[in-house]
Amino acid sequence: MFCTMTWLIFLLLLSTPSIFSFVIGGDDSDPVSNNIAYLHQLLSEEKNLRSSLETKIQQMEQRLEQRMEKIETNMSTLQKESSRDPTVAFHAYLNKEVGSVQSAHVIFDTVLLNIGNAYSPLHGIFRAPYNGTYLFSMTAVIPSLNMLYFFLKKNDITEEFVFADHMHTNDYTQASKTTVLALNVNDYVWVEASGYIVGSGGDDGHGHIHMRSSFSGFFIKEM
Repeated sequence: MFCTMTWLIFLLLLSTPSIFSFVIGGDDSDPVSNNIAYLHQLLSEEKNLRSSLETKIQQMEQRLEQRMEKIETNMSTLQKESSRDPTVAFHAYLNKEVGSVQSAHVIFDTVLLNIGNAYSPLHGIFRAPYNGTYLFSMTAVIPSLNMLYFFLKKNDITEEFVFADHMHTNDYTQASKTTVLALNVNDYVWVEASGYIVGSGGDDGHGHIHMRSSFSGFFIKEM
């Protein structure tokens, strides 16, 4: 009877491979073992993915920090530029009779306007405080039977000139010229003259002088 039961159990184990494998120690086709291996693979992939994402996040944070620093620098520069006042303008005239000259540096000694203090009445020189475009105007006044040249100089180079010629008697005349120059910081502009120079002449009948040898200019736009 005992032998018969033993044989029945052995035949049952043979007919059920999964049970038999479990009893004798299992094999590679065990679905539980396969699932555990698959879970390990998923965990490994998740770990690699997490590491890759952390690296990318760090890189993004670094780029964002660099951009923020650049924005702050640009904002600081804009604030400095907006806080300064680029207004520059001057107007000066000659308040005395000079007489006959040849290639003389004209010093317009009486200043009516000098915003930014770029014009020096002691030297008759305008010095550019900014890189940019500037407008300049010069007016030459002469008495009768005389002539006069005004030359607008930029760093000793003639950029423009005006010529006044008056062959009538008992009267004054004037001639003007306006031009635009591109200047760099510390470029200087001044007026040279050849001919007969007077500071002013003529009036409106009430003693108000309305003709003056003058030099003026203003800043247009920064470059």
